[in-house]
Amino acid sequence: MELVELATSKRDSYKKGPARRMRAQGKIPGVIYGHDLESVPIVIDTKKLNWVLRHHIGRTYIIDVKIEGDAAVEDRWAIIRELQRDPVTDNLVHVDFYQIKRGEEISIGVPIHFVGSPIGVKSGGVLEVILRSIEVKCLPRDIPEFIEVRIDELNIGDAIHISDIDRKDFEMSLDERSIVAHVVEPRGIQEEKDTTDEDTEDGAEGETETEETSESK
Repeated sequence: MELVELATSKRDSYKKGPARRMRAQGKIPGVIYGHDLESVPIVIDTKKLNWVLRHHIGRTYIIDVKIEGDAAVEDRWAIIRELQRDPVTDNLVHVDFYQIKRGEEISIGVPIHFVGSPIGVKSGGVLEVILRSIEVKCLPRDIPEFIEVRIDELNIGDAIHISDIDRKDFEMSLDERSIVAHVVEPRGIQEEKDTTDEDTEDGAEGETETEETSESK
């Protein structure tokens, strides 16, 4: 698990007016809540939060929220629950942090990193990715940054299932038979095969009908 520190400070108001002024000053209003603790309104430096988001794309991490001015709890482990963006500019306007307990299991989505190039693709097949992340359940300290899945040995018709994924300190709720990724034939070839199969079946039915008619005579 990667622990990322983020300095914040406590704010006194949930009102929109002060929040707009904060954003104009390069800061983002937010809130941290969870586990029966009183929610705490906070303010975060926009550049610092954007840095965290940019440098941890494709990874799962816990944020160690340092709250200046919070006498009760100065630092809290949390995950980002929601990011709100301006619909026009796409700029961040608010962030929700959900506090977690260090000794209590949580469920969280973890991205999948695919490693290698399938031999089936080199033979003309197409890699279809079904899952790009998987929800796992574990203690915060055991959360993997990502789940590595090797796909280089996949041939056309082969698949990686949930049951094929190595796991040590976490559980997964998905059915073990669920497909993570597989290599299939190109669509044109598959459609041609399907058409051929249908023609074969139609021909077989026609022969059966002819035989039945002959017998009735």
